Amino acid sequence: MNLYDLKFSGCKSCFACKVKGGKNNGDCVVNDDLKPVLQAIDSADAVILGSPIYFGDITAESRAFFERFMFQVLNYEGPAFMDSKKKIGCIYTMNAPESYVADIAGKYEMLFGLFHQHVGYVAATETLQSDKYDRFYVGDAANEAYKKQRRETVWPETMEQAYELGKKVAS
Repeated sequence: MNLYDLKFSGCKSCFACKVKGGKNNGDCVVNDDLKPVLQAIDSADAVILGSPIYFGDITAESRAFFERFMFQVLNYEGPAFMDSKKKIGCIYTMNAPESYVADIAGKYEMLFGLFHQHVGYVAATETLQSDKYDRFYVGDAANEAYKKQRRETVWPETMEQAYELGKKVAS
């Protein structure tokens, strides 16, 4: 599923998911295109989330999803968080070098680990964004020959890592 196809917002902090003994305790009540997605995820044992990395973080849509997905299970009594132990894997894509992903992935690994069981991530880095780099005025950052070479040599390894992550999440 592509979040860009949905009409939804981030968490509004209405706290309807926090009412003690309420019928919506632990479930987001906002009725928009994301609601059926959250319901489907709630019934799943595991989830793989993916996002491109723009300007050093997940996309705005991914962040809005993340807020709704995570806040609904935040519990202010007893243990700080509801312990669903849902397995979560993440896939990130970016045009930046691999060294850029550690901080981003580490942040979300920590946050997902508070609520669920984060089992790992895969990062596709220095991706081939276009086959027409000569049309852009970006300069050296868009070395088309290098990007194509990486696509041929590194991409198959990344796909194998994604496959292994899927097996780990499903186990």
